[in-house]
Amino acid sequence: MKMRYLLASVALSFGLFALPARAAPNPVAEFRNVQTVAEALQSGRTQHLHRAFAPAMATQVSAEQLATAWTQVSQHGGHLLKVEPLVSDNNKTEQNALLSFERAKFVLQVIWDANGQISGLWLKPYQEPAAVTVDPAVSQQEISFAAPDGPSIQGTIFLPKGVSNPPVIVLVHGSGPQDRYETMGLNRPFLDIANGLAKQGIAVLAYDKRTRTYGKTIDVTKLTIDQESTDDAIAAATWLRDSKQIDPKRVFVLGHSQGGLVLPRILARTPWLRGGIGLAAPGVKLIDLLPHQNEYLLADQVGTPQGQQHMAMIRDGIARIRDSDSKDMSPVFGLPLSYWRSVDAVDPLKELQGVRQPVLFLQGTADFQVTRADWMGLQQLAAKSPARIRFVELPGINHLGLKTEDKRGMDDYKAKRAVAPEVIDAMAAWIKRN
Repeated sequence: MKMRYLLASVALSFGLFALPARAAPNPVAEFRNVQTVAEALQSGRTQHLHRAFAPAMATQVSAEQLATAWTQVSQHGGHLLKVEPLVSDNNKTEQNALLSFERAKFVLQVIWDANGQISGLWLKPYQEPAAVTVDPAVSQQEISFAAPDGPSIQGTIFLPKGVSNPPVIVLVHGSGPQDRYETMGLNRPFLDIANGLAKQGIAVLAYDKRTRTYGKTIDVTKLTIDQESTDDAIAAATWLRDSKQIDPKRVFVLGHSQGGLVLPRILARTPWLRGGIGLAAPGVKLIDLLPHQNEYLLADQVGTPQGQQHMAMIRDGIARIRDSDSKDMSPVFGLPLSYWRSVDAVDPLKELQGVRQPVLFLQGTADFQVTRADWMGLQQLAAKSPARIRFVELPGINHLGLKTEDKRGMDDYKAKRAVAPEVIDAMAAWIKRN
């Protein structure tokens, strides 16, 4: 089954996890979650699901065609056993789920337009990711540590063989319910970094984000960015310091994307950390990234009525987040207003000025998610404090640390590649100097 959508949906920020859908009589409101779409297909409620389609989509695919396509998939795969949401690129505008049938697996992808209507729906065979491989010069151990408010966080520590008390670095994810390797499609940036650094004598701790492990039970109405990212990174570093496997005086933190956003506060709140690395880290508030990110991804649709409506939605959402007098407390971009306000309270450039440890920032010139305008402040601060802050531009490197294939937007992430050697080498050289 392959159904084409006419209006490309757009990424909001870095792919935050979405709120679970609530039952509602309005199909558009009901089918805002990939789980409910899968359940409707399985239960034969295709007529009801079809009423949630955007007009252009509805004219391309009838409810009868939808039902026929699902029947064909079911005949091939057998009974549907399980629906598992997957990490998605595009927050509330795109969600994916792994559908496990008796004899086959498929990925269900659903895309919504600015009005919340379904503008794209695909069901395609699932491609098993390559097995996690560890370099022969590296050993790995499964570990767990306690987060400040109780939940157990699972991870893997990569240790260089034959090295006593190595320096160690904690990997802090970007937005969304990321696994320990930051898996996106066929790419696993954190696995590449862990293997690469461990081969150069540096231990690495990668852990599953709490929103990945406990996403179904977390009360998102009370969630803050510190609970999502900052606190668990500090807990991981503290566990390492006390583990007796590494040099407790040389514990570093690497923050990627949103992890880089909170890197300054992780360092400020944990003065015993030796230093930190920001990979694709914004030097502005995350909310300020949204307009130009969406304009870039909309491309030729910016001037269309649909594109203008989408950008108006972005502007209105930002205005609500920053309007402290607003009485409207409904979610923004699929997440609680309180969460977004905790995100908007993070001012990385201002917080970085209070950090005393050395910091390295690595920024790819092919990054469309954090562009030159977003990191210029970091570069300028580095020029003023060269002994403490180092800033390195990496030509042709995208947001994931991969050599770009010169494809537009999220398509650049789809091919299987490894994090570029120059990215890992720059990290290793800096850690060894500090």
